[in-house]
Amino acid sequence: EYLKRFFSKTTQHYVAMADKLSVKFQNRPARYQRAVLNGMVGILLMFLSIPVVQNLLSSKQQMNTSFDSFRLVNTYGAFGSITKERTEIILEGTTEEVVTSSTQWLEYEFKCKPGSVTRRPCTISPYHYRLDWLMWFAAFEQYHQNPWFINLVAKLLEGNSEVRKLIDYDPFTNATRLPTYIRAQHYRYQYTPLLSENNAVWNRKYLKPYMPPVSLPQLKEWRETNGFLKEPKKEEPKEKKEKPKMPRKYWTFDRENISYPIVGLCLVLGLLVLRLFRREMDMYYDSSMGNVDQEIQDLMTRATETGCR
Repeated sequence: EYLKRFFSKTTQHYVAMADKLSVKFQNRPARYQRAVLNGMVGILLMFLSIPVVQNLLSSKQQMNTSFDSFRLVNTYGAFGSITKERTEIILEGTTEEVVTSSTQWLEYEFKCKPGSVTRRPCTISPYHYRLDWLMWFAAFEQYHQNPWFINLVAKLLEGNSEVRKLIDYDPFTNATRLPTYIRAQHYRYQYTPLLSENNAVWNRKYLKPYMPPVSLPQLKEWRETNGFLKEPKKEEPKEKKEKPKMPRKYWTFDRENISYPIVGLCLVLGLLVLRLFRREMDMYYDSSMGNVDQEIQDLMTRATETGCR
């Protein structure tokens, strides 16, 4: 409104153009600063990634390892290699009171791990079936090395509803009686040929018994000894007491874990980049200010030629 009172539309247009030019030149240094900062971070990450890439290409990979004191670039993985054979534990249950050679056993089916030979492999993502994963690892060891596995069998003997939700098929869900015995068998699984005549997806071979038949009374003493049957203690309500205020702790360096060569190199690179940045900015300001002066002079000349005051 102020310009409309004293100047013509042509002068107002030239003033607006000059204002846009000034904003344009003011925003350019910020872009250069951001670009230089991004470049410094990229160079630092590339330098710290060298040992990580060497580890990935090595035949003896180190998993879950930190390669620098600041924990910026590390490697993570469950394991570097996998077994060439897949062995699985198959749980079987029966309702018979006495186990004999003619006892009829019914198999439990898990949600994802191999069980029935006609069942196709499942899609795990985006969920992780942790119990199936633990069962695969338990097959590499003895059953007494995995207390959770023994307690799992006890929960199935009890007919625990929460545990039944973790498996896909319980042959005793609709039965009139709970299983009296459960055993575990050890099998080796392999894929069938692609053009197989039967509908089987897996070929499995029996290896050996993994865990002998056990009943719930047999596991009672073991569960009490290992703390699986301990009742939670009822905590008595305590009076609320004001906690004393602790002095504030400030973060400090751990001198034993600092990699001084890396810190020194980063400081040298930072000073070098700042030196180059300052030099570039000085040259940029000299050229940009000259351009702004020239643009303003051109605007004033054009405004004079058109007869504007």
